[in-house]
Amino acid sequence: MAELIIFDCDGVIVDSEPISCGAHVEVLAEEGIDISLADVYQRFTGCTVSFMMDTLEAEFNKKLPEDYLSRVDNLISSRKHAELKPIKGIKELLQKFYDDKQKICVASGSSPKHLALSLELAGVQDYFEGNYFSAHLVEKGKPAPDIFYYAAEKMQASPCRTIVIEDSANGVIGAKKAGMYVVGFTGGSHCTKDHADKLIKAGADSVISDMNELENVIKTNWL
Repeated sequence: MAELIIFDCDGVIVDSEPISCGAHVEVLAEEGIDISLADVYQRFTGCTVSFMMDTLEAEFNKKLPEDYLSRVDNLISSRKHAELKPIKGIKELLQKFYDDKQKICVASGSSPKHLALSLELAGVQDYFEGNYFSAHLVEKGKPAPDIFYYAAEKMQASPCRTIVIEDSANGVIGAKKAGMYVVGFTGGSHCTKDHADKLIKAGADSVISDMNELENVIKTNWL
C-alpha cells in the first residue's frame, strides 16, 4: 500500500476545467487579450492563476486591471454552483480508499477558496478530512514540485512512496520532479484525443481514462 495518494482537483475530482478556463478566456477577451480555450487548456492547466497572468501580461505587453481576479472569481463561482459535476466514479473510489484507511489528500493549483468550493459542491470534502492544499501555500506552483513536497510533508509520507493522480502536463512534471509515481488521468471533458500522449511525454508512469481503472493500475504497475 502506498503511504499517500495525492489527487489533483480540477479535471481529476471535479470536471471544472471548462468552467474555470472558460471564465478566464471570457474576461481576458474583455481586456483585449485574445486567447483560445484550447490554448489555455494546453498551456496553463495545473498552473496558478498568478503564473498565467504574469505570462500573458508579458506576452501581450498589457497590465490586467486590479479587478481582473474578482471578475473571474465571480464568474467561476456562479458557473460552478450551476454546472459543476464530480468526475464519474470518483465518489465510489474515495469511499473505498476511506474504508481501506488509505491516506489521501488533494494538491491543487486552485486558490484555497475555489478548491474548498469545488470539493464541497462535489460532496467529497469529508473524505479528505481537511487535507486539501492549494499551491498558493508554497513559493512556486506547478510545474514546480513545491506543492507535492508540501503535501507529503503535511501528510507525513515519503515522496518515493506517494502516488499522484494528475490531468495536466504541468502537474505530471511537478510530481515527477518530487520523485513520485504519477498516474495521468484523461477522463475530464476538456481532454482531447492526444491528451494521453501529452501526459506520457510529460513523464506519467501510467495513464487512465476512467477512475474505475485506478486501483488495478496501482496494484499492477506500482512498486
